[in-house]
Order: sequence, then C-alpha cells, then structure tokens
Amino acid sequence: LLRPGVSFAVAQRVKLSGGYTVTASRDDGADPFSTRRPEHRAWLSAQLAHGLGPVSLGHRLRAEHRWLPGISVDDAGVPIGETRVTAERMRYSLRATIPLTARAADRGLYLAASDEVFASFGGYAGDMAFDQNRATVVVGMRASRSLRVEMGYMLQSSGEDGRLDERNHTLQISAVSSTPFRRR
Repeated sequence: LLRPGVSFAVAQRVKLSGGYTVTASRDDGADPFSTRRPEHRAWLSAQLAHGLGPVSLGHRLRAEHRWLPGISVDDAGVPIGETRVTAERMRYSLRATIPLTARAADRGLYLAASDEVFASFGGYAGDMAFDQNRATVVVGMRASRSLRVEMGYMLQSSGEDGRLDERNHTLQISAVSSTPFRRR
C-alpha cells in the first residue's frame, strides 16, 4: 500500500487532505508472492481533533474514487477479458489516543485504538452499504515533534450479501511524518 498525500491545516484542529493510493493484494488460494493488478484510488479527507480529558480524539471522513480490476463479459455473460471498473467509497474513522508517559505529547509512548467503517456505492460497489470495518490497536512513540512510529494489530472484517464474514488479522508497522513543506 502506497498512499502519498498533501494536508492543509484549515484551523488549529481541522485539516483537509487529498492524495492518491495504489495497493495490490493476492487472490485467496493463489501464490502469496504474486500479486494481482493493483487498485488505484483518488481521495479527499477532512479531519477534526479534540481532547476529552487525557484522551485525544480524532475523527476522519474520507471520500475515495476507486479504479478496480474487473472482468469484461459479453451479452451472454461470458468473460471476454480484463478491464477496469470504478466505485465510490466513504470512510469514517474514530481514533482515541491515550498517553502512557508524561511526555507523550513530545517524545513519549502512547496507546491508540480506532474503528473505521466503510460504505461503498456506485459502479462496481455491490449491494451491501457497509462492506468493511477495521478495528485497530497500536502502541506508538513520538520520535520527534513531526515523526510518529507505531506498531499494532488490525482486525479487518469484510464481506458480501449483508454479512461481514471474512476476517483478516494484520500486524501493522507505520511511520508518519507531519513535517511542514514550509517554515512558519
């Protein structure tokens, strides 16, 4: 997964972002080292941050336009080749961060938990309104004022026909930079 983007601070606790994502995954039962064609996404998001006692809360709403690999079929429904299809998706995430050390705001440790709900619509989206959920728990460290490093666990639930019956267990390791492009 590669997701470059640019963010703009609209107010002290409000941020708007936009970017591009490319991701590749394997088909179930296939060789885990060979990927299928990648999925491409253009995205826009709005973030709001606020505190609730010692807990920092972050809300994010993201809109995505997706280009997905698909199969072309003729009028009789017979597959005739590969194609690209499009779909739209909205995502809402709520994240709570709790400091584990007194200096968590600067260079300390923290614990974060989040939940993100996905709603697909249009094009190749299918019939299920809410088709994915991601619940995550991470331990993080602020390496500097502009660099966070995190490691944790994500349970990704997805499915079809009105049921989230597929579960993926993921170990996440991430580094996030908030270094500004210009000095103030």
